[in-house]
Amino acid sequence: MDASKHLLIVKGGGTTFDFLVTPRTKIRKAGERLSLGDLSAHKNVKIHFVPERRGDVAESIEVLN
Repeated sequence: MDASKHLLIVKGGGTTFDFLVTPRTKIRKAGERLSLGDLSAHKNVKIHFVPERRGDVAESIEVLN
């Protein structure tokens, strides 16, 4: 994660994915709102994103238990 660039970096299946986090990105755990900085304490997330020319933009990030 690079909070200064609003970038979430996720590793899965041997591949690294970068997601842009915008002010419109909804970050939640069990219905509670979280910030991008809160994600560093969690390992399992589900991300809904839109591919754009500037990169993959996260619409929502859900922390899984």
